[in-house]
Amino acid sequence: GIKIVSLYAPYINYSTINGRELDVFVKQYQRVKQYQTSKLYSEKLLDSSAAYIDFTHPKVYPFWRTVLSEFRSKLQFDGVVLDYNEPSTIKSDDVVPCPLTKWDDPPFVSKFNDLKQNTLCMSASLYYGLHYNLHNLYGIAQSAVTYSNLKNILKSRPFIVSRSTFPGSGRYVAHWTGSIYSDWDSLRQSITDMLLMNMFGLPMVGADFCGFNVNATTELCARWSALGAFYPLSRYNNSNDGRDQNPPASSTVLSAARNTLLKRYELIPYLYTLLYKAHRFGHTVVRPMFFEFPRDVFTFSMDKQFLWGSALLFVPVLEEKQLTVEAYLPGTWYSYPMLDKKYQSNPSANGSSFVILNANITEIPILIREGSIIVLQTPGDNLAKSRQNEFKILIVLDDTGRAEGELYWDDGDTLDTDAYNHIKLYTIDSGTIKVYKNKFNYNVSMPIKHITIVGVQNKVHYVTINKETVQHEFKIKDNFNILEIDTKDRGLNFKDNFQLEIENSRHALHITNK
Repeated sequence: GIKIVSLYAPYINYSTINGRELDVFVKQYQRVKQYQTSKLYSEKLLDSSAAYIDFTHPKVYPFWRTVLSEFRSKLQFDGVVLDYNEPSTIKSDDVVPCPLTKWDDPPFVSKFNDLKQNTLCMSASLYYGLHYNLHNLYGIAQSAVTYSNLKNILKSRPFIVSRSTFPGSGRYVAHWTGSIYSDWDSLRQSITDMLLMNMFGLPMVGADFCGFNVNATTELCARWSALGAFYPLSRYNNSNDGRDQNPPASSTVLSAARNTLLKRYELIPYLYTLLYKAHRFGHTVVRPMFFEFPRDVFTFSMDKQFLWGSALLFVPVLEEKQLTVEAYLPGTWYSYPMLDKKYQSNPSANGSSFVILNANITEIPILIREGSIIVLQTPGDNLAKSRQNEFKILIVLDDTGRAEGELYWDDGDTLDTDAYNHIKLYTIDSGTIKVYKNKFNYNVSMPIKHITIVGVQNKVHYVTINKETVQHEFKIKDNFNILEIDTKDRGLNFKDNFQLEIENSRHALHITNK
């Protein structure tokens, strides 16, 4: 359903809460007893004075818990956004001069800006030392304190999004890529940022759809909506003085958002499994091509297409006034979700090939890799409704008749839960596919309404489920076959082990509980 997320800056009105008594505010530098001075580092915000919170201080945990708890008693929020936590200041050194110290005025000047530009003075004092030494740790310190407290307040998995990150931040927070511009360069850069953050251990990442600063054109916003639906973290957000960029502001953008977000909802079981593997084993969710094809030198510099795990490839349009896009496809791939085209690599071009894909303004080309099995779910209006729907299985056999995949599923909310289902799907020999419960402690029904098998070599005349004939459709394409099986109301469920066996001699597929 609809959730409420509240936004926090790292400063607070120091006259309304006991931060001074706990000594948890950042202080201004003084040459004598610099760590014991009571002069706070503050700035004027509207009609009140605010002090920056020292998230390195041991006593900040109970202080921040009070802040979060008191606000939640007034507004039942479900998650938080941590903004300006580089830390960033509203007023620069031009307005509030920093003292003349070796930290604020070092003997070198960076090419971009002074170190103190739009942040606290380098000489500002925190519990563990000077801001000069702790700047990059400020955001992750706030993230860790917020995560620890929200776990106790919400009694569920905290949803936290932070603008500032550092190696290790992915343990606590998701990340958005900041106040980017509404232009095509920023659209392209968002893919690079997403790939890098996944390699840095921050899998839950995304850019503001359509950009934040300046107004996006309808075409740019539509393309961004189509791409952004497949950021791990998807959200619309733009500046207060900008034009409305939410989907209803344009029929074209609305169509792009609806088309692609419904696909995202359908793919949630696969995405959720990838997020579980990222949490449990440190895997990437979004990954560059060279992760899957490390021997293919053409993939090394590719930053305009990306993978979800090993199975799905996304090739967005990143240029203005284009209705096609070039994709690089090592191996064998099928168009998703239509499954109406097969793309095979060109052996004469190092086993790979470039192809041109059609991409109207409200779509993004998606391809699924041979040898993959992914679990889908009928999409609803939101994730809460989607989770109540039936599942589907998509099996894409390779040329040897093999494929594999897995599904992780739990209630999506409980902390450190042992109540989860882990299901393996794999071929045990050519033509036999096993669905096996590796663990099934989350006691819910998980009915399967449809199974699609791509790459069936021989025509299948009939299909049985536990010896009962069921409806199916066998589609013959230009160079591959598809078998569609209707399993709705046939009792097929992930809570049971079962297998699919293609009997070529009798042109049959048998599905049986094992």
